[in-house]
Amino acid sequence: MNKHPIWSRVRPVLALVVALVLAACSSTTATATPTVPPAATPTVAGATPAPATPTPVPTPGEPIQVGMSVGLTGYLAAGDQAWVEGVKLAVASYNNAGGIDNHPVQLHIVDMASSAPTGVTVVNQLINQYNVNVLLNGASSAQTAAIAPLLAQKQVPLIMLSQLPADPTWCFVATVFWQKQMGAELAIASNLLHAKKIAFVWSNTPYGQLGSQAIVAKAQALGMQVVLNEAIDTNSTDLSAFMSKVKDAQPDAVLDFLTGSPHIVMAKAATTVNLGVPLIEAPDNTTTFEAASAAYSKVYVVASPLQYYPDIPDTSLKPVTETFRNLWLNTGGDPSLISNAADGWDAVQILAKAINTSHAIRGDALRAALETTEVQGAQTLFHYSASDHSGQLSVPTALVAGQYTGTTLTIVYRIPAQ
Repeated sequence: MNKHPIWSRVRPVLALVVALVLAACSSTTATATPTVPPAATPTVAGATPAPATPTPVPTPGEPIQVGMSVGLTGYLAAGDQAWVEGVKLAVASYNNAGGIDNHPVQLHIVDMASSAPTGVTVVNQLINQYNVNVLLNGASSAQTAAIAPLLAQKQVPLIMLSQLPADPTWCFVATVFWQKQMGAELAIASNLLHAKKIAFVWSNTPYGQLGSQAIVAKAQALGMQVVLNEAIDTNSTDLSAFMSKVKDAQPDAVLDFLTGSPHIVMAKAATTVNLGVPLIEAPDNTTTFEAASAAYSKVYVVASPLQYYPDIPDTSLKPVTETFRNLWLNTGGDPSLISNAADGWDAVQILAKAINTSHAIRGDALRAALETTEVQGAQTLFHYSASDHSGQLSVPTALVAGQYTGTTLTIVYRIPAQ
């Protein structure tokens, strides 16, 4: 028997109300959107087709951290500063185009003050603080020799403005190799000046020591005697006493293995002591050559393609030299620093070629890629191998002998193939 007759009559009505409410709620939150097929695009004769979907821009890869321990102050400043500017110009060009192999490049530039001990500290900082993939260091060969064991330990390749250390495994030259320099100077002394006795003046650095150790045998092979073979203090501001000693040795010509301001100091001293014989200077920036030539009238310089452009007979080299020259000058680069700036530009091209070919950006894989890289630079052809980290032992010589009158270089002799 039902004890609540009213409830029995209300309950069906209440259930119906609840059902209606739930249905209303369900239609609010889950209303389906009808699918409308896209309208067909009409074809009109002669109409311009709709533009294609843009190609997606690749996501940038891991940045390539490039360290530079360079002499922004001290006796190497002119060359190293030009090297840095050449590197920066090349890196900007690659970054504007999406990077090297789609990797943006980040530069970390630190002044080592033309001091090898400072350079060691700087390189440690670049490796440990910035975890650099590669180093593009300046012209200090003493720094290069000091950091060579660290490069091997940390597996960091070095492309450099200096010369190779005793163990060149991780090092690659991006400037005129010292053997090319020496061959050029000896050719000038023997073939152009017909010297029989020469003096050899060098900086007390690994670069200078390489020359000092090789000069006697190489000169003898050309029928010349080395009557003086000594180093100078590259920090000296007066070499008159030293040049008096050179004069007393009675050479027919003086050859040097120096870089930067010592070229000028020695030329001034040659005039002071009335040296009277030709002074043949190793490759350097135009500013240095002009100042040395103004200080002593018998200066002969070993000039590079950017310094004697457009008189470049090599049809592979000339267009690359011209391209860099135009870019450098059109972006406000100092014409007198163009030679070492081109070295810096070439260094980045060498790095880019190795990375683009191997897709390696670090460690032994990058080092091995550099070892098989060939690049036509703005200064010379680089053809690296496991046995030649200068990249130049098997390529044509692009050097000439010249003399400056003011800012004008006159080619007086073309160096034969070496």
